[in-house]
Amino acid sequence: MDHDEICALSLTAMTDLIRRRELSSREAVEAHLARIDDVNGVINAVCTVDPERARADAARADEVTAAGGSLPRSTGCR
Repeated sequence: MDHDEICALSLTAMTDLIRRRELSSREAVEAHLARIDDVNGVINAVCTVDPERARADAARADEVTAAGGSLPRSTGCR
């Protein structure tokens, strides 16, 4: 799945793929960071981007799912 396909997913679809381990949280974050880089200069919709924190949160979420744990619904929301 390429970045455009990931970014086109609904939140529900993306969450389902992550829970089924068909998509990692890291892949989702990288796709969205790339999208922000691609379009934010034109549309100026994202005021603050914290890629390091996003990547760290994604890594922790992937560790939880790899260990068989489930993520709370609020994972990734700040």
